[in-house]
Amino acid sequence: MAFFIEYLDNTVKEPDEISLKFGIPLLGSVESHLVEGGKLSTIEKNESTSIKLIAYNDPSSNISESLRSIRNNVIFSADGDKDIVFMVTSSLPGEGKTTIAANLAIIMASLGERVLLIDADLRQSSIHELLQVPKTPGVSSYLTRKKKSIK
Repeated sequence: MAFFIEYLDNTVKEPDEISLKFGIPLLGSVESHLVEGGKLSTIEKNESTSIKLIAYNDPSSNISESLRSIRNNVIFSADGDKDIVFMVTSSLPGEGKTTIAANLAIIMASLGERVLLIDADLRQSSIHELLQVPKTPGVSSYLTRKKKSIK
């Protein structure tokens, strides 16, 4: 029975399986870390670091290094294109999309280039809270044509 259940399990267990299952390159991964109350528990330090903007608050962390690796792979895979567009997504809420997107934007901007971060979560947008900027006008305003242009 255990072998049959394992045979039916088609979930991704290792990052390398993404390339095999979907035929797309893996640009990088960020390790899962123990997060308690929005703080990253670190073993090497006797303190907790906020996970929300770790690329800004702790640029020497392992997570920041993983994000720099993803940034470099995105740039190299762009094959010389000036404008790079990519999306951060997952299947379930609470998996870290906002945190990864905000930190990737910080890492991308660290090269001195302009970065546009769009929070297209129409249900629970939160980038504005994280970056402490006004929420409106937003994507939903543009899509419903309540605002003629978004500046």
